[in-house]
Amino acid sequence: FDGYIMKHSGGSRWHVSSWIDYSLAYTKGAIDRSVLIICDDSIVGVCPAVQCGECLGMGDDACAGPLLDEDVDIEAVCNVLISYFKDCGIRSIDFRWDRYPFDCRAIIARIASCFNVNQYEWETAIVPLSLSKDEQFLRIRNSYRSLITKAKRKRSIVWGTAALFEHYRYCHQSVAKRPRPPETYEH
Repeated sequence: FDGYIMKHSGGSRWHVSSWIDYSLAYTKGAIDRSVLIICDDSIVGVCPAVQCGECLGMGDDACAGPLLDEDVDIEAVCNVLISYFKDCGIRSIDFRWDRYPFDCRAIIARIASCFNVNQYEWETAIVPLSLSKDEQFLRIRNSYRSLITKAKRKRSIVWGTAALFEHYRYCHQSVAKRPRPPETYEH
């Protein structure tokens, strides 16, 4: 699952299994409904998804949406996804789908014809994990890059390490506006 996402040009942190695990831990009663699409013994697509009641999302968050190889029969995949989600009791789907490098909008349009689809208006920067850290940094919105660069002058910024995790947890808990289950910090 994650190996496919890491290599896919549209794969992002919103697609990986650790985000699914986080979403499951964050939302009581959530069920993993993620789909791995296989053709001729090869992975040709993934659709990370978490069900909350009759809604498919990522817990309290919206789905990043499916990733597919370019040569996949979109109509066939959509029919399988629609059938599966209906069998799971899904009535609506929440998608987060802005500024995306891999155009799977045909899938969203097809799914929208069978479910109530909520496309959120906020813009989420989806930075492909297949890029180097420097390339990922260049894909971040300019205003955020300038804030990060400014912060680097005052603070030492390092990529996540286990030694810093307890400090992160303390900082997050001290400013969080709503309680967060302890299990969510394990992902």
